[in-house]
Formats: sequence, C-alpha cells, structure tokens
Amino acid sequence: MALDYLQKLGKAREMVSNIAKTPVGQVVQDFAKTSIDKMKGYAPKATGTLSQSLTYTFTQENGKIDLEFLADDYWDFINSGVDGTAQSSGAINNKFGNTYSFANLAKTSSGAGLNFKESISLWMISKGITADDGDQESLAYVIMQSVKRKGIKPTEFVNKVLNEETLKQLESDVADAFAKMV
Repeated sequence: MALDYLQKLGKAREMVSNIAKTPVGQVVQDFAKTSIDKMKGYAPKATGTLSQSLTYTFTQENGKIDLEFLADDYWDFINSGVDGTAQSSGAINNKFGNTYSFANLAKTSSGAGLNFKESISLWMISKGITADDGDQESLAYVIMQSVKRKGIKPTEFVNKVLNEETLKQLESDVADAFAKMV
C-alpha cells in the first residue's frame, strides 16, 4: 500500500517518517494480526506446520507501507487445491479447476524442503498412523498415490480472509485513521 501522496501534505510529512507508530500503522498492523488469526482458523490442521508458518512483515520506506503475508511455500496448493490425476468417473471429482495438478510433481517445504512422499510420512507420524505390517514407507507411498489420484480439495483459507470486502474495509479504516492524524 503506497502513501506517497503524504509527502506533499505539510504536517503529514513528519508523520510519515514513522508511520508504524501512527493510527494508520496501527490499523494496518491490527488488520495483519487479525487476518493471520483468521487464516490459522481456516487452515487445515494436519501437522500444524502451515498454521505455524503464517506470519506477516510490516515495513515502511520512503513513505510507503509494505504489508506482506508469509507462509510455507506450499500454502497455495492447500489454498487453491490440486487437481488429481484420475479420470473423472462421476464417483470421484478430482478436478477443482485450478492451475495446480499432480501431473507435475509437487514439492513442499514442511520446514526442510521435503518432497511429497516425505511430507506424507511426516503427517503419518504426527497423526500416529502406522502400517499393520510395519512397512511405513509402503503405506506412505499408498497414501501419496491416493492423494495424487484424488487431488486436494481447495480450502481457500487465504481467500476467505483476504478478499475484496476485507480489503475495502482496510482501505476505509486507513482513510479514517489518516483523517484523525491530520
């Protein structure tokens, strides 16, 4: 969000030097904190690493505010979903109409740049899932193949929070806060 025009407004020019400590900065930071909390509420629980990775940065430079939301690099696979590879037979709807597909190998970074199979293994451990015959690697492979075939249904945990309505509200709140400052 850029507030370049503040540089031209006499009294406001001084306030811009540390916008984070102003009512405008507080509105933006409150929005970010609330948004992160809501995203964590919508994010799937699985191992919890995705929720734990959700954070934001708030910086200011030359009168511009930069608010950036951060998460593990696989967040968009979970948010948008991933089309499965199975042919739709009516019983399995594996096409979610997005840009991701298991036709291309998916990578995750559950903290250590794990591949999909390793991520499934980590998830199995966190859930206490064990193979009856003790062959955890084979069970992980079977689960991975099932997920690839069926796909991953979109959760839209980000889209539910950062949407046109909430961004318009942020814009209004920032304008109100700025009006109080001047």
